[in-house]
Amino acid sequence: MIDVRSPIPLYFQIASEIEERIASGAMAQETQLPNEKELARQYRVSLVTVRSAMRVLFDKRLIVRYPGRGTFVAKPSSRNFWSIASLDDLISTGRESTLRLLAREDVHPPDFVLERLNLSPGATVSLVRTVRETGGHPFMLTEQYQPPDIASRMRKSDFTSKEARGKIVIKIVEERCGLKVVGVRQWMSAEAASPAIARQLGVKAGDPLLVVERDYFTDRGRLIQTGQAHYRTDNYRYVMNLSQVDDVDAMANVYRLPFRVPS
Repeated sequence: MIDVRSPIPLYFQIASEIEERIASGAMAQETQLPNEKELARQYRVSLVTVRSAMRVLFDKRLIVRYPGRGTFVAKPSSRNFWSIASLDDLISTGRESTLRLLAREDVHPPDFVLERLNLSPGATVSLVRTVRETGGHPFMLTEQYQPPDIASRMRKSDFTSKEARGKIVIKIVEERCGLKVVGVRQWMSAEAASPAIARQLGVKAGDPLLVVERDYFTDRGRLIQTGQAHYRTDNYRYVMNLSQVDDVDAMANVYRLPFRVPS
């Protein structure tokens, strides 16, 4: 049911396969899904992969979870989405600030990167570390990881040219590789600034930072970049405009979770 040789992450393949079964009626509303261990056995993947697939379906409001009962296919009336602006808002942030490349190198990435990019332990990927500044003051440090085939098409000069200063990293990748990102999925958390990040952002070690993890998907569902952004919290806020969307078909892509840093 899934192709381990495909560049599309396993969890995304599993989520898409279950979604198709729901859409076709093969899995009717209120049908109970097997538990995570059983799904992992059926698909021959890890529990982490299954949980990632379930998170996708849950985010799309295609499934609901009841403590002590299990996971069920949601009723259509329950499948309401909260659409957060558009991907163009994410791209537009590059026009409000300046990009500065700190490093571009091949690394052994954290486990979460291997999982999301569907790579084997020990694999290397390209790390692009940048700082974004406005008015000469740094406010965001990003560490973006790209799979080998994407990284091989990129050059250091792509990130250091005059034109690149007004763009975000994923836009540079799009233009260089001839790809189109249609969806972004993200998680937000908070953490204390490490000494290394504190030096780059001009804050004190231990100061609070907003941390945003992002996955960037093409229209074929392929993940072409994943990573983290660390934001200063003293001068910048994370702002999202929310609007309710009742029609599931009106939600073009559930992964549209863009951001804007106010000037």
